[in-house]
Amino acid sequence: APRVGPPETEIEVIDDYTVAITHPEIFGIFPQSIGFDKSTGIVAKESLEEDGTINVPIGTGPFQIAEVEGTTRLVLEKNENYWQEGLPYLDAIEIEPIPDDTVRETALRGGEVDWVLAIAPQSFASLQEDPNVVVATAPQLSYDYIGINLTREPFSDVRVRQAIALALDRAQLCEAGFFGLCETIQGPIGTGSPWYFDYAPYGQDVDAAKALLADAGYPDGFEMELLPTVQYGETVRAAQVLQQQLAAIGITATINAPEWSEWL
Repeated sequence: APRVGPPETEIEVIDDYTVAITHPEIFGIFPQSIGFDKSTGIVAKESLEEDGTINVPIGTGPFQIAEVEGTTRLVLEKNENYWQEGLPYLDAIEIEPIPDDTVRETALRGGEVDWVLAIAPQSFASLQEDPNVVVATAPQLSYDYIGINLTREPFSDVRVRQAIALALDRAQLCEAGFFGLCETIQGPIGTGSPWYFDYAPYGQDVDAAKALLADAGYPDGFEMELLPTVQYGETVRAAQVLQQQLAAIGITATINAPEWSEWL
C-alpha cells in the first residue's frame, strides 16, 4: 500500500558512526521510516554504487546471508563479528517458505522443520496436545477489521456505521474466524502494544441498531456486499457469521471472496 515518506531533511555527518538528521517539521514515525523492514532504510553507499542495486544485503545483525535460491530457500550463517559476545547460539539457519497451512503443519509434526512462524488457528488445540511440539503464543499488533468506504451511501451516515457496530457480536466473530485465538478490541491498538487503552468496545444491541437504521432512513435495512479475501481463511469464516449478524438488523449482505490479486 502507499506510504508517506519523510519530509525533506538535512543530514549532517558527525563521525564514522554518527549522523544528525534534521526535519523541518515534526515527523513522528521517523524511527520506523529508517528501520522498518519493508522500507529502504539506510544503505551503504559503496554497496549501492557497485552495481546500482542493493541485492547484496549488509548489516550488523547476528546472522549474515550465505545462500539465496530465489524465493524458495534462504540460508543464514553466524556473523562472527557480531557485537554481543556469545551470540548468536546457532551456527546457521535455513529458511524455506511453506505457504500451505497443512503442508507446514505436516513438516513440523514430521520433524522436517524445527520451527514455524505461524500455524492455522484450527490446528492450535491439536498441536498443543502433541508431545513433540511446543506451541508459544504472545499478544500481536495485527488486527482484523471491517473496512468501509465512507464516501458511499448509506455508509456516509454515521448512524448506519453505528448500527453496524451495534449489530456485531465480536466474541462470536473471534470464535468463527480464529477459533477463539483473538481478543475483541475497540480500535487498531492491540493489547500487545504499550499504548493499548483498555475501554469496552460496542456491545451487541440489535434493537438499538434497528432504531439507528430507521432514524437514518433505512427502516427495512439495505443490501451490501462483503469482500473478504480467500487468501485469509479467517476473514471468510468471519464474514459468514457477520452476514448472519447483519441480517438480524435487516441488512442483506452477500459475500464475494475474490483471489488476492483481484481483491487488490
